Amino acid sequence: MNNLWDIDIEKRKKIMNASLEEFASHGFSNASTNRIIKRAGISKGLLFYYFQNKQQLFYFLLEFAIDYVMDHYVKKIDIDIRDFFERYKQQRSLKHAIYQENPYLFSFLSSYYYQFRDEIELPKTMETQLVKLEKDILNKLHDNLDMDMFREDMSTHEVFTYIKWLLNGYEADLLKEVGDDLASVDWNYYFERDAKSFSKLKKLFYKKEYQ
Repeated sequence: MNNLWDIDIEKRKKIMNASLEEFASHGFSNASTNRIIKRAGISKGLLFYYFQNKQQLFYFLLEFAIDYVMDHYVKKIDIDIRDFFERYKQQRSLKHAIYQENPYLFSFLSSYYYQFRDEIELPKTMETQLVKLEKDILNKLHDNLDMDMFREDMSTHEVFTYIKWLLNGYEADLLKEVGDDLASVDWNYYFERDAKSFSKLKKLFYKKEYQ
């Protein structure tokens, strides 16, 4: 396999975005290299010059996604922000920045986790990296929070269960709203809208003095 990082940056982005979108939309088994080359505007010969087969392409993308999310998302979440919703607001901002550069990265990872994980076996090192990434994301979202800010009439388990339901539902509705063309979405608009929503959620889950 040759090094895709040696290629022209704009052509590389087209190949990667087209590939990430294809796997996110169709899984591994049903992903089509013909659709990828058509969407990227390249020849089949060029794609297979860099990747011998679909599996190698997928491994390349997954390794890239793990490293990118770790460097541009996980490592930048500030656990000194002890207000849960302020920390979540920060991580949403980081996520929107990633959407602008790599619009299909999170949907690619999410689709792998929840839809086609059983379709392809990963090398053990990559599986270990994924487990670590998942653990690090959870730690960054929950470590060092000021739990005294939350209402006393609900347990910690209840609070985070309800918040998870709300935020997961919001994420799903957001992706339906923006449609399939994630590359052309004005993510700044949604970031500003998110910020207003978080202030309302504080009224549901925080003590009055912290709302």
